[in-house]
Amino acid sequence: MIKLVLYTENYFPGGLERFIFDFADNSKFDIHIVVNSENDRIITFAKKRNIDYSTVKLSKIKLSFIKNSFLNNFIKLFNFIMYYFSIVPNYFKLKKVFSSLVEYENIMIINGGYPAALSSFSAVKASSKVGFKKVGLSILSSPSSNYKNRIFRFFQHIIDLYCDDLIDFYIPNSKKIKFELISIVKINSKKIYVVYTGVDVDAIVNKKNELNFANTTIKKENYIWISMVALIGSTKRQDILVKALKKLDDNVKLIIAGDGPNRKKIENLVNNLSLNERVVFLGWIEDAMDVYLFSDINVFVSDQEGLPYVVSEAMSYKVPVIASNVGGISEQIIENKGGLLLDKNDIDDLAKKINYLIFNTNQRDAFVDFSYERVKSEFSIKNMNDKLFKLYSEDDK
Repeated sequence: MIKLVLYTENYFPGGLERFIFDFADNSKFDIHIVVNSENDRIITFAKKRNIDYSTVKLSKIKLSFIKNSFLNNFIKLFNFIMYYFSIVPNYFKLKKVFSSLVEYENIMIINGGYPAALSSFSAVKASSKVGFKKVGLSILSSPSSNYKNRIFRFFQHIIDLYCDDLIDFYIPNSKKIKFELISIVKINSKKIYVVYTGVDVDAIVNKKNELNFANTTIKKENYIWISMVALIGSTKRQDILVKALKKLDDNVKLIIAGDGPNRKKIENLVNNLSLNERVVFLGWIEDAMDVYLFSDINVFVSDQEGLPYVVSEAMSYKVPVIASNVGGISEQIIENKGGLLLDKNDIDDLAKKINYLIFNTNQRDAFVDFSYERVKSEFSIKNMNDKLFKLYSEDDK
């Protein structure tokens, strides 16, 4: 069996964690997980599955901005410098951890967008230094929009070029991200191998008329229930969906499943729009299956994505999907065959598309049937793990 270290800095629940969970649960590898010491969810997961793991306390120095202060420009500069300086201390910390794991020989560094967590580059250097044979960088979202900034681009390209020599292969989860890595980040295309994020397609799909959570029961009754399952963060635009809900009939209700740094902001928006009776916040949930089985329509609004796990998951539970046309979502949803794609941040267009699916049940059924067959053939966990195993087992990578 091939031994493999998985490393991630990830702090928040979401698709990146689900990728780790699904990969580890169904893996052909002998896995050891290395995670930052603040991620209790991944640590708990490893303990429950008896997966070997190590933790690392990463260095991060960041000053908070002062309201209406002229010092904020200096704070911004300080944070920028510390942002990049963190690569150095984190290199030494990760090198110490990896040195005890050289028997594993291979590593997959799991990142969100690119460059995302700079400790990933510390991990690349540390992996090379301790002698891992194959170093893969998994990229689960589009490159940062900061590449449009000349100062950021200058400093980041130096790191990109240096680390490119140390990385054996990049593993984006969509063709769109592969294109962006080549065109924006300028990565060697011969090292890029697309592996679609996989979901479980073996579950029995029995639709539900009620949803139980936290000692509360929601009944479907005569309402249309929309759901969004995602981290409540800056790039996941729950605010767009809430504003679109305001334009829809009162018999349309919304379930927001997930948690994150922007939750209070979205709760305030719901309150300000007097939508409290029509929006349910579930918080973080371990398994969204019951949410999908209860939902009539799934909406995924985002500014930046790779190949979102939740879109394929909704398809696998036979829920019609409306999603932002970003990242690799157009590779999941074939427009007007498997669902509807949304122009980014267009509230009116989203409300229009939701209404279209509400009043066209035959079209909803057609979307569901098409997408279910597509997810089985293209986006299963088995396909994902088979491709990753082949990538690490071949001799010429």
